[in-house]
Amino acid sequence: MRSAGIEGRRSARELAEAVGFSLEDHHAVTADGFVLVLHRLVTPDRLDGTDGDGGGRCEAKNIKRPRPAVLLMHGLMQDSEALLCGGRDHALGLRLAAAGFDVFLGNARGNRYSHKHLRRSPVTSDAYWDFSIDELARYDTPTMIDHVLKVSGQTQLCYIGFSQGTAQAFAAFSSDPDLQAKVFLFVALSPAVRANHLSKSLLLSLVQANLRFIYLLFGRRRMLPVALTWQRMMSREFFVATIDGAISYLFSWSASEVSAKRKLEVYPHIYSFISVKCVLHWFQMMYSGRLSMFADGPASQYVPVTYDVARVSCPVAIVYGGRDHLVEVESLIEILPNVVLSIREDKYEHLDTMWADTAKDTVFPKVETLVRQMCPTTGNGGPTIW
Repeated sequence: MRSAGIEGRRSARELAEAVGFSLEDHHAVTADGFVLVLHRLVTPDRLDGTDGDGGGRCEAKNIKRPRPAVLLMHGLMQDSEALLCGGRDHALGLRLAAAGFDVFLGNARGNRYSHKHLRRSPVTSDAYWDFSIDELARYDTPTMIDHVLKVSGQTQLCYIGFSQGTAQAFAAFSSDPDLQAKVFLFVALSPAVRANHLSKSLLLSLVQANLRFIYLLFGRRRMLPVALTWQRMMSREFFVATIDGAISYLFSWSASEVSAKRKLEVYPHIYSFISVKCVLHWFQMMYSGRLSMFADGPASQYVPVTYDVARVSCPVAIVYGGRDHLVEVESLIEILPNVVLSIREDKYEHLDTMWADTAKDTVFPKVETLVRQMCPTTGNGGPTIW
């Protein structure tokens, strides 16, 4: 039986090449010294080369036009691999690239790909791992957006985030009007802005615990690095069963919309490195129910400094599941000033907007159509076919 370890886990490049795409590695350095890796999807028929000087163009009917830029951002404890699982039909980024968009996949600081810093070592430095969602919003998000616009030659892009990828964007856009002006559409898949009240004892106990206890339990660097050892030791089938059991106990998720075959494809990509502090930040926000800044001290004494999400005025599309009990979406929709599309899939849980077997039919076509309609380079009457 084949191991679920790293040797059996395909890289982002391998996942793309398996369906006829290739990847360009792009490096963008944040103001605080992290080297972020973005993966640009290259379609087999692209003729413009890879010189990075605004050549993101598509040749169709002998007409050259700039290809609309799209930046996709993964969720908590994930990396760009999570956005590539399942091939052209089941991976939104691959679908959009095949449709003619200039697609970039982001990687948050500290994960498997964005694992370098100009001065600090992830192996020996506690300071390397001293970051939370605040730093993802303040540094990573604008750095990636600016890099994509520079390389693609565009003035605006479409930002698509899943879960944490939405949280860092909402925080970044609410804090920086100039940044959100660079976004012609923000697609929020399972937006993690407002958390529902928790009922499970273990997770609730961790959320309420003193930060010193959490640091004692998990350390001050990477969160659960032993997960990679578990993958190496377990068969894929047993690893899938373990993940199913964990998410059922912690979040009451059934994962019924993801088939057994698909779980074998996607679950090996469910974990990538993230800081313990970042997870603690999520604990604080789950306790308060708000998208707010990190604060030292126990959750019971936590007075959140909240990001004003109502200031996000760029066009926003919300996609969420009716059975997603982790986040509360309806009140978010009410306070956002410019919601252009809201898609609720009644059977979907949190992961399903990205990984459900049926997302290719229920979610992805609507997102693709909306991106075409909202793109400023295609005209007010709807986009042209490139």
